Amino acid sequence: MSARRSGHGGDPAQHHGVVVDRGEADRSPAGLVRVDRHRSSTSAPGHARRRDVQHRLGAGGDKRSAIGQPARLSDVSHTAEPTRVVVVGAGFGGIAAAIELTARGETDVTVLESAPDLGGTWHHNVYPGAACDVPSHFYSFSFAQRASWSRFCSPQSEILGYLREVAREHGVDRLVVTDQQVTACTWDEESAVWTVDATAADGTTTRRTADAVVIATGQLDKPAYPRIEGLDRFAGRTLHSARWDPDLDPAGKRFAVIGTGATSAQLVPELAPAAEHTTVFQRSGNWYLPRRSKDYSTPVRVLLARVPGLHRIFRALLAVYLETLTAAIRHPRTLGRVLATWSTLFMRGQLKDPDVRRTAWPDYTFGCRRVLFSSSYLPALQRPDVSLVGEAITEMTERGPRTADGRVHEVDVVVLATGFRTTDFMFPMEVVGTGGRRLRDDWAEGPRAHLGMTVPGYPNLFLLYGPNTNTSGGSIVFFLEHQARYVRQALELSRGRRAALDVRPEVAGSSDAALQSRFSGTAWTACDSWYRDESGRIVANWPGYMREYADATREAHVVAAHPAGRPGVAQRQERAAYALARQPRPLGDAARGRVLGAVVELDARRPGPAGSGQPGDREPQRRARDAPPALGRVHEVADVGDPERLGQVEPPGHRAEEAVVLPVGDDKRPRPAVGQRAAGRRDPLQHVLDAGRRVHEGGQAEGQLHRVVGRLEPGRRVLAGGGAQARTGRWKEALHGSRLGSPDGGISHPPVVLVVRTRSTLSAVATPTKPAPALVKNPRSTRSTIALKLTMATSGTIFILFVLLHMYGNLKAFAGHDAFNEYAEHLRTFGEPILPRSGLLWIVRVVLIASLAVHVASAVALWRRASHARPVRYANRRYRNSALSSRTMRWGGLTILVFLVWHLLNFSIGRVNPSGGPTSDPYNLLVDTFDLWWMTVIYLVAMAALGMHLHHGTWSAAQTLGLTGTAQARARAKALGWVLAIVIAGGFSLVPIFTVVGVITK
Repeated sequence: MSARRSGHGGDPAQHHGVVVDRGEADRSPAGLVRVDRHRSSTSAPGHARRRDVQHRLGAGGDKRSAIGQPARLSDVSHTAEPTRVVVVGAGFGGIAAAIELTARGETDVTVLESAPDLGGTWHHNVYPGAACDVPSHFYSFSFAQRASWSRFCSPQSEILGYLREVAREHGVDRLVVTDQQVTACTWDEESAVWTVDATAADGTTTRRTADAVVIATGQLDKPAYPRIEGLDRFAGRTLHSARWDPDLDPAGKRFAVIGTGATSAQLVPELAPAAEHTTVFQRSGNWYLPRRSKDYSTPVRVLLARVPGLHRIFRALLAVYLETLTAAIRHPRTLGRVLATWSTLFMRGQLKDPDVRRTAWPDYTFGCRRVLFSSSYLPALQRPDVSLVGEAITEMTERGPRTADGRVHEVDVVVLATGFRTTDFMFPMEVVGTGGRRLRDDWAEGPRAHLGMTVPGYPNLFLLYGPNTNTSGGSIVFFLEHQARYVRQALELSRGRRAALDVRPEVAGSSDAALQSRFSGTAWTACDSWYRDESGRIVANWPGYMREYADATREAHVVAAHPAGRPGVAQRQERAAYALARQPRPLGDAARGRVLGAVVELDARRPGPAGSGQPGDREPQRRARDAPPALGRVHEVADVGDPERLGQVEPPGHRAEEAVVLPVGDDKRPRPAVGQRAAGRRDPLQHVLDAGRRVHEGGQAEGQLHRVVGRLEPGRRVLAGGGAQARTGRWKEALHGSRLGSPDGGISHPPVVLVVRTRSTLSAVATPTKPAPALVKNPRSTRSTIALKLTMATSGTIFILFVLLHMYGNLKAFAGHDAFNEYAEHLRTFGEPILPRSGLLWIVRVVLIASLAVHVASAVALWRRASHARPVRYANRRYRNSALSSRTMRWGGLTILVFLVWHLLNFSIGRVNPSGGPTSDPYNLLVDTFDLWWMTVIYLVAMAALGMHLHHGTWSAAQTLGLTGTAQARARAKALGWVLAIVIAGGFSLVPIFTVVGVITK
C-alpha cells in the first residue's frame, strides 16, 4: 500500500487486528494510538463542527457489511478524522478531480484505487497494440499539454506515463491509496456525511467518513465476459484482453480472438505476425476510417513545441475533426452519408479478398455502433495465417470454440476481446442514499444522472464519466475536465452554505427526458449496441457536441441544500429549478468591460396604430412608424458578461418571438432621470438614444429608438418606442463597431444593453432606400477600366469553379490509394474515343492558362492606371475601412502565381518528387510530397494566400458585376466571400495536414 497524502503520511499500522490510520493522532508513551473522532471547525474554512460516525458492526448486532456478509470488528477501522472528499478511482477522471480540488485550496482529499498503481483503464489494458484511437494532443488535459507525443494516437505505455507524470507534477500522486476496492458508500443522515468502506488486497476493510464522494470509476472499468456455454471447459488458457498477461509468449500458439471491436482492431495486427495462427470470431462487421500508424517527425514536434500558438491551433483543428464524426452521427441522412461514403471507399480499397470483404462488411447504419479507426486491421484479416469466422459460437469445447456450422476450431489460447460492462458503472459497489434508498434499485430501469454527475437522493455524491457522458467523436478527457471543474464549484457552494447539495428530482427528470429526446433521428437509434441498456434506452452517450456539454457544466448550480444534521430540510429554494450560483447584480454595478442584460416583458395588450389590426399583425413598415409606445416591466436582471451571449438571456417560462436591443449607457455614477442633466454633462441615456438614431440613419440597424424611461431595476416600468424592432445581430454589430461611444465622456466603457423580449411583434420601420447600381454604363472615360474589371471578374469566376472541382478530386485521398488513382485515371480517359487520352485535361489546362494570363494582365493594367492617377504617394497610410484581404491582394496574387508554377511541376507537367521517390503513382507522389513538413508549410502558406485572395476577389467581382446595389446584396457578397475562402482554402489544406500527421498514408 502506498503512502497517504502529505500531512497524513506513513503506512497504516496494525493494532489488535484493527487498521488505524495514524494521521495526526497523538502517540502515547505505550505506543498506542488515540483516535480523535472530532474535527475542529477551524480545520477548513467554513467547515461545520460535527462528530465522526462510530461504527459498531458485528458487536452483538445483526448488521451486515455492504457486500452482504457479516462484518467483523477486526475487519473495520476508523480514520483519525473525517475526510473532506473521497475520490474513487485514479484514472483520468480521478486525477482530474484531485488536481482541480487541490489547486483551488482543498487540502483534504483521498483517492482510492483498486489497482496497485494509478492509471485506471490504462493500467489494466496492456495487450499488444493497446493505444487510444483519439489523437493524443486532444486526449490529454488542456492544462498539461505535451508537444512530445510520439504519434497521432499514442500507445498505452505513453498515455499511462503521461497520466502518472501529470499526477506527480501536480502533487496528487501522494493522495492515492492503492489496492483499495471500494465496496460501499453510505449516506449518514444524522451527521450528513458519507461512510466509505474499502477492502484491501489482504482482505482488511477500512472505513472512512467524508463530506463528499466522487466516483470516477467510469464506463471502462469492468470487463464484459460473453455468455458462451461451457466457457470454463476449455483445456487451454482463457484471458480477457483487459486483463492481459504481459508474460504470455504468442510464438507457436494458436489463438482465438472473440470479438471484433476496438480492442480486436488493435490486438489482431500485432498478435497475428507473432502467433502460429489467429482465428477471429465476428458477430458483425464494423465501419472503419484510416488512422495514422507512424511516428511524428522531429521537425513537426519542434514546430509544435517552439512556434507560439501552433499547438493550440492544432488542438483546435483536432476538435473540429473529431466533432465531424459526432455531426455525422447526429445527421445520418446528410453528413452521415458523406462519411459513410468515405468509409466505404476506404474499406473497399483495403479489402481485396472478396470472401473476407463479404464477411467483414457491416450491415447497419454508419455511426450506430462505434466507428473504428485502423489502417492495419482489415489487411491483417487477409493474412494467410489469419481466419475470419462469421458463424456464431454455440459452445466452448475442451479443444476450442464450436460454431453454428458444427465445426470445432482447435486453439491453444482464447482471448475475450469483448469490451466492458459500460452500463454497470460503479456496481457491484453498494451506494445508499437518503432514507436508505439504494442506487441499484433507483437504476433498475436504467442508469440516469443529471449531466451525468448527480442523482436525486444522494447528496454530495458526484459521478465522473457517468450515464450519458460518453462521446463517439470527441475526447472523454475533455468531458472529465469540465466535470471535475463542476464538482469543485459545487463543493465550494456546499462549504460556503455548510450544506450538502442534492439535485431536485423534477430537474433531473426533465433534463433526462430532454436529453433522451435528442437521440431521436440520430444514427445511435438505428441498431443495438453497447450504448444501450437492456431496455434499449441509450445510457452511455452524450447526444450533442463537446462544446454543448462544456456550456451545460460551465457553472455549478444550487438546487436543494440539506444543512448538516437536519436531513430533508431544504435550506433554500432558488429562483429557478437550476439557478445560477452567481446572483444577478443591479445594472449600475456593472464591472468595467462587461455587459449586463435586462430582460423586459412588454405589455402586448397595448392597442396598435390605427388601421394596423392586432398588435401581432405585420403591417407595411411605413404605417408602423407611428406606432405608440409599449409599456413593459423589467422582468429579470442578469449578468451577461459577453455581448455574444445576449441572445441567450431568456426570462423563465417565457418564449420570445422577437428581440430588441437598446443600448443604455452605464457611466458608473447615479443615473439622472430623463430630462435632467448631470453637472456639465449630457444625459447619458439621451446621448445613447441619439447615437442609436445615428446608427439607424447609417444603415447599420433597422428601427428607431424613441425613449427609455427610469432606472433599470427589477419591477420598474420602462417605455420603448413603437418603432423599436431592431434586430439583435445588427445591434451587436453596432456595439462592436464602437458607434455608441460618447464624444463627451458620458459613456466610458462598453454600454449596458437592454434586451427587450416581446410576445407580440412590434412594428418595424425605416427600410433604407435602394441606391443606384454600382456599374456605370454611360461615361466613356470609365469603359476601359470597367472592361478590365469585368475581365478579372469573369476569369476569377472560372478559377473558382475549377478549384472547387479540383478540391473534390484532392479529397479522394481520404478514400485511399486505389480510389485516388482511379479518379486520376478517369480524368485521363474521359471523353475517349472522341477525345484522345488526356485530351480533356489539356483543354482544361489551355482554358486555365488563358484565364490566368488575362487575369494577371488585367490586374497589372489596373494597378498601373491607379498609380498614374495618383503619382504622389500618401505621406501616412491609415487603413480604416479596408480589410486585410484587400490590402494584400497584390502580394497574395504573386504568391499564388509562384505556387502554381511549382504545383504544376510537382504534380502535373514535370512530376517532381521532392523526396526523391518515384513519380509514376499519383497517390504515392502526393503522400511523399506532404510527408515533408516544409512542403506542407509551403502549401499551407499558399492556401492562406488563396483564401484571402478569394475573400476580397469575390466581393470585388460581385461589385463589378453590379450585384451589390443594396445592403442585403452587399451582406450576401461578403458572406459568399467568406464561405468560398474557408471552404476552398480549408478543403485543400486538409490533405497536407492529415498527410503530415499520418491519417493519409501509404
